[in-house]
Amino acid sequence: MDKTNSNSETLNEETEIIQVPSKLKTSKNDNIIYIIVVIVLLTIAALVVFQNFKIAKIPTSVNEFLSVGGKPDQKSLILDILKKKYIGDLPSEDKMSQGELEGLVASVGDKYTTYFSCDEYKAFQDDLNQNFDGIGAKFKQVDDYVAVEEVITNSPAEQSGLKKGDILVGVDGQSADDLSFSKIIEKIRGKANTSVKLDLDRPNEAIIDSKTTYNRLSFNIERKSIHVDAVVLEDKGDTAWIKVSTFSRELDSQMSTIASQIKQNPNFKYVVLDLRDNGGGLLDQAVQLSSYFLQPGTVVVQEKDKVGVQKQVSTLKVNSLNSYPVLVAINQGTASASEITAGALQDNKVAKIVGKTSYGKGVVQEIEDLSGCDKMKVTVAEWLTPNGSAINGKGITPDIKITRGQDYETVAKANFGK
Repeated sequence: MDKTNSNSETLNEETEIIQVPSKLKTSKNDNIIYIIVVIVLLTIAALVVFQNFKIAKIPTSVNEFLSVGGKPDQKSLILDILKKKYIGDLPSEDKMSQGELEGLVASVGDKYTTYFSCDEYKAFQDDLNQNFDGIGAKFKQVDDYVAVEEVITNSPAEQSGLKKGDILVGVDGQSADDLSFSKIIEKIRGKANTSVKLDLDRPNEAIIDSKTTYNRLSFNIERKSIHVDAVVLEDKGDTAWIKVSTFSRELDSQMSTIASQIKQNPNFKYVVLDLRDNGGGLLDQAVQLSSYFLQPGTVVVQEKDKVGVQKQVSTLKVNSLNSYPVLVAINQGTASASEITAGALQDNKVAKIVGKTSYGKGVVQEIEDLSGCDKMKVTVAEWLTPNGSAINGKGITPDIKITRGQDYETVAKANFGK
């Protein structure tokens, strides 16, 4: 019993010692000592925490963030795997860094939002302005073969004798069947003053036993530096046939000259605006071209971006063609700025559309500067026709449809005045 009491008293004393802050159990000096001890301990703790913050590196990228968090750095893992196991030669660090940027841009999932290296942007500008080294012929993929789609006037291809419809068999001795379409175009193009050999099959006009026969032809063609005008005028008797190949900066000035020539020729009673296989170009040039056929201040296109909807209207043209009956020719290759023009003339009822449903590119891109000479093309808006119809993924539907085998010129002339 005494032992029990003794233990009980000891326990009580220890409990009271643990509860040092109790003012009833400590003296004034004890309180001061305690406060000093607490301050020292807090100071030490603060220094330790501060030191940890100084040592810790603030992440500046996703990869660094993953590394700091103790998770694997995916970029380092990928590079390590490639270095150890990839059978081929790895590209330079600059090339791999560019690949990262291209991948970042591509991750948005928009085929029109793209990253341009310096060389790629130059090629893009050359295509837009129709400046290139080559033979002066356009090719297209048709089912399982490649054929000549167009031969540019006064080009090396025309001077050598190439014709629309010729079927490509070989390039520089290599079979076209063994090459992708993009590789074929790459091999045909090249530096000016160099040559390329093309083997082609030309269909005979006469069909024997319901079968088309061919003649095998070979051409050695010297490449030249070629510039194609944005727009040209063809005299079709009573019809002024305006062929627009691209919506480049020079389109408006060239169109002004052509419009003046049309108005000075009393034989012209009709106008055909040919936008077939025109992949587009600059939006402001679509507005300018449309203005030759519209009253000033007429809505050409509506732009729908993150802010809202803005309307682009036609401008005053001294050489206006709005007094002529007009038809617009389109096909599956008619896209972007070409569709803006066709939609503007169709919705405002100043022209009928003849041909096939257009491509359906109804979005607008802007070019943004990056470091160095690199660029980025980014989709910033969707465009709508004056009546508010969306074209992206749908295209422009023609008023007069062309079926296989029909000639555009014949169909156009048959529909003037209707």
